[in-house]
Amino acid sequence: MHQVVTRGSSNTTPNIGTAQNISRILREYREIQKDPSPYWCAYPICMDEPYEWHFTIKGPTSSDFEGGIYHGRIILPQSYPFSPPSIMLLTQNGRFEIGKKICLSASNYHPELWQPAWGIRTMLDALHAFFPTPGEGAVHSLDWSSEIRTKLAKDSVKWYCNTCKETNKEISERLCMVDTNISSSLSNPLIDHFMNSIKNVNVTEDETINCTKDTKNLSEENDLGCSTNNEIEKKSEEEVLRDNHPPKSNIPTHRLPPSTSQNFISWNSILLRKPSNIHEFLLFIMDLLIFILFVSIIVCLIKFILQSTISLL
Repeated sequence: MHQVVTRGSSNTTPNIGTAQNISRILREYREIQKDPSPYWCAYPICMDEPYEWHFTIKGPTSSDFEGGIYHGRIILPQSYPFSPPSIMLLTQNGRFEIGKKICLSASNYHPELWQPAWGIRTMLDALHAFFPTPGEGAVHSLDWSSEIRTKLAKDSVKWYCNTCKETNKEISERLCMVDTNISSSLSNPLIDHFMNSIKNVNVTEDETINCTKDTKNLSEENDLGCSTNNEIEKKSEEEVLRDNHPPKSNIPTHRLPPSTSQNFISWNSILLRKPSNIHEFLLFIMDLLIFILFVSIIVCLIKFILQSTISLL
C-alpha cells in the first residue's frame, strides 16, 4: 500500500525550495484531500520534498478509455506555482506515450502561457477531458485504434506502480471513492476556462534540444500541428460540455485564471454604443458632453473668424 513518506530516501536528489512554494504545494494537497475529484486522485511521494507527485486517473465514460485506470507522474519545479509543472503517464493507454511529458500550452513546454492561478487540480481535470480528443500527430500523442485502446483500458486496472507499491485498482478504490453521479452533474468553471485556452502544440520531438534553436523549423511544425489540433479539440470539448448539460457552479472568481478586457470608446461609436451598466452610461454621457463642447467651440471660432473678416471689409 502506498504511503506518503515524510523523509527523503538516499537515492533521491534533494529539492530545496522556499517556504512559500512548499506551503502552496501542501495547501493544494490538503484541498484535494478535502474536496477529492471523482475522476482522479493525486498525492506527493515525499511530504518533506513534495515536488514529485503520482496520480491515478480514470478513463472518461462513453469513450475507448471507459473502465481504464491510468497512473502517472507530475514534476513540480522549485519555482512552482510561478513556473509550470510537467506531467506524464506511466500506464499504456493508446492516447499518450508513456514516460513522455505531455505537451500542452499550459505545461513546461510553454512557460510563457502558464498562469499561477492554475494548479494540480486544473491540470488533471484538463488531462481527463483531453483523453477522448484526437492526437493528430501532436508531440508524444498517439492515435491507436479503438480495439487496442479498449484492451489497454481493461489491462490498465492491474498495472502495478513500483513506487506506490499498489495496483491502479487498489489506489483507485482507496483514494477515489467519490460518488461520480453527484460530482459529474456539477460544472467547474476552472475546467471551462482552462479548456478554452489550452491546446496541444506540435513542438520538436527531442525534449533535450533547446527551444531557442531552430526557431524557424519549430514555428513551421507548430503551425502545421496546432492548426488541426485546435479545431478538432475545440469541437470535441464543446460536444462533451454540451452532452453533460451541467449547471453553473459558484466557485469563487479569485480561483479562476485572470482574463484581459478592453474598455476603450472611440469617437465613431459614441452615438451607436448602448450602455450596459451605470459606469458605462456615465462614460457615455461624459464623452457626449465633451464632443458637444468641442463642436460648439469650433462653431464659435468659425463665427468669430467670419465676423472679423466682414468687419475688415
